Amino acid sequence: MLEWDDDFIAQRFDISSKPRPNALFSMKARDLVDPTHMNELVQIYAPLIKAHELTAAGTYISSWLTSPSLGLSYMISVWNRALTMTLDNMTIELFYEDDYPQFVFVIPAYEIVEAPTSEAERAIWLKECYRAYFQDFLHPLLTTLAKVTGNPEAMLWGQFPTKFNYHTDAFVALVEQDSIKQQVKADYDVLCNQLEGQSFGLQKNPFRVGVRWIEDMRDPQAKVRIKNQCCLYYKTGEQKYCYTCPRIKEEERALMRIRA
Repeated sequence: MLEWDDDFIAQRFDISSKPRPNALFSMKARDLVDPTHMNELVQIYAPLIKAHELTAAGTYISSWLTSPSLGLSYMISVWNRALTMTLDNMTIELFYEDDYPQFVFVIPAYEIVEAPTSEAERAIWLKECYRAYFQDFLHPLLTTLAKVTGNPEAMLWGQFPTKFNYHTDAFVALVEQDSIKQQVKADYDVLCNQLEGQSFGLQKNPFRVGVRWIEDMRDPQAKVRIKNQCCLYYKTGEQKYCYTCPRIKEEERALMRIRA
């Protein structure tokens, strides 16, 4: 088991015990379950990303919420520990730095729970950690975010598999021990294939999706994943589509490769 690293989770997953002194918006996660308060956040954030519609702010905020989610996944698999993240102990803050709006997820006092040493007990603990986070913490936030921005909930949840597939590969590459590499893969398999929809407060598991690969935009020998759901980037700024957007045709991607 590797050592816990506060700086690492702050830099990599935007989780911190220290509030931002320059926050544009700061509110307890519990209060953001109220549509009135969530709308305050959305109305502040949308102009910062040049969103033409609130739906784009919704997918972008959802994408930011993948950060603490990935943090939990990393802690569990690599450190064999979980940080307790709840609606009541987390404050979500929006700040502007390096010409970019960013979020930080603030928990003033970390409560860290170690995994059981028994393999059977760890398997139970793992599912309990996932359920507590995704069903009790994340689901209420995404439900309210969907109501406020007009997005289908499936589109907001759909931002997660894309990020998780990419970063799970990155986690495997980051660690050196083969046993931890296997643990990362095994734990992600549990998340995708061994939890039912009700563990997320949904009818189906949002991580149980297929993956489509396409030619990399700049390297014809490499492959990249198509996004699981559109992030609505085309509803911001100059209204362009991502190369990996599931909504565009292969002919459009071919033109992007030529121009790259």
